[in-house]
Amino acid sequence: MLLETKNGDITGFNRLMYETLLLNLSNLRPPTSGEEDKVTMKMKQLLERYDKGRELLPNEPSKMTQFSLNCCLKYSTKLISFENMEYFLSKFKNDYGITPNRENYTTVIQFYVKRGVSKQAWDVFDTMKFLSSSHAPDVTTYNSVLHLCDRERDYAKAIDLYEEMTDRQLQPSIQTLNIMAKTMARASADNVMSEGKADSLRLLGWKYIHTLESSFNHTKHETHFYHTLEAMMALAAYDGDIGFARALYYKYTTSKYKEI
Repeated sequence: MLLETKNGDITGFNRLMYETLLLNLSNLRPPTSGEEDKVTMKMKQLLERYDKGRELLPNEPSKMTQFSLNCCLKYSTKLISFENMEYFLSKFKNDYGITPNRENYTTVIQFYVKRGVSKQAWDVFDTMKFLSSSHAPDVTTYNSVLHLCDRERDYAKAIDLYEEMTDRQLQPSIQTLNIMAKTMARASADNVMSEGKADSLRLLGWKYIHTLESSFNHTKHETHFYHTLEAMMALAAYDGDIGFARALYYKYTTSKYKEI
C-alpha cells in the first residue's frame, strides 16, 4: 500500500516508512516448527528495496537508522537464529556503517549466552569495552557474562569482572550478587576448578549473600528473593550443612506455594 502511494517509485520511500514496516514486522511472532519464516524474508526484501533505491539516487545520503537495526535484531532474537543475527549485524555495519548500541550488544550477548555460545559472547563483550563510552557495558551486560562464568565454574573470571564493575563505579545489583554467590558454590564443588580453595570460595559466596542482605530490601525485590534462596541452598549444600539446606528448601517451596 505504501508503494502504491508512491506509484511504485521505490526512491520515494522515506526513513519513517522503512522504520514503520520493520517495527511492525519485529513485533510479529516467529513461525512454529516447519513453517516458512516470511517475516525475515520480508525484512530482507525491504533492505534490498532500500539498496536499489540508493543505486537509483547515489548522491542521496543514507537514511537507514539504528532504529531499523534494532527491529531486525529484536526479531532475530525471538527467532533464535544465529544466521539472521549475523546477517543483519554484518549488513548494517558493512553497507550502512551502523553498529549496534549498548542495548543491542547486550541483547546479542544474552542471545549467545542462552544458546551456550560462549566465545561469541565474550567477543561481543570485549568489543563493547573498546568502543565509545556510550557502548561501555552496564550492570545488565556484566550480569549476562557473569552467567557464563557460573555455567563454566570460572570463579576467577567472575571475581575479576566483579572488581571491574566496582572500578567502573557500577553498582552491583541483587542479580549480580546472586550470580556471584552461585558461581562460588558451583566452583567449590569441583576440586580441579576450585584449585583446592573450596572452603574459601564458599566463604566468599556467603560474603556476597551478606552484602546482598545488608544492601537491599527483598520485600521490594520479590522476584530476586527466590534466586537468593537458591544461591544460599547451593552454598549450604556444598558446605555439607544438610539441615540448613533443608530449611532453605522448605522456605523456598512454601513461599512459592503461597505465591501460587
